Amino acid sequence: MKKSLFLHLKTAEFRSKDFNGLDIDKCVNHLIYGTRINKVTKDGYGTSHPVLFYILESDLNKLQWISKRKLHRDSKIDLRTVRSISEFPTVINKKKLAKYNQSLLLSIHHGTHSELVLCFDSIEQKTEWWCGLQYFIEKAQLELGLLYFFLC
Repeated sequence: MKKSLFLHLKTAEFRSKDFNGLDIDKCVNHLIYGTRINKVTKDGYGTSHPVLFYILESDLNKLQWISKRKLHRDSKIDLRTVRSISEFPTVINKKKLAKYNQSLLLSIHHGTHSELVLCFDSIEQKTEWWCGLQYFIEKAQLELGLLYFFLC
């Protein structure tokens, strides 16, 4: 069981976005200290609710959020499984997304078919948070790649 999970994690291929000119420390701090972001629901009317997103202190490979709607253990993403981040959500009906400023949306594709859709308060917040998240994703996936290399 563990080996199949490991092989699945290894297959995540994340493509980086160029964030030249941003202060990486400021970007990373958005995730270390936490940022309140609107999480868009996939079912119903595509409503959003504010949640606090942060990197789990005990495991820097996990993006955690605090939500009234989900249990703590069900509110996290293993960053080693992130396949892509885009500005165009795919799982939510476009009509439901019409009420949001499209330039403030961010979609995180992770696991086999999961997608987390977020709506930010500003372009600056979105860009800096995305840059910080990418930093942690790259570290998590590099660590996984090195682990795979040493085990094979």
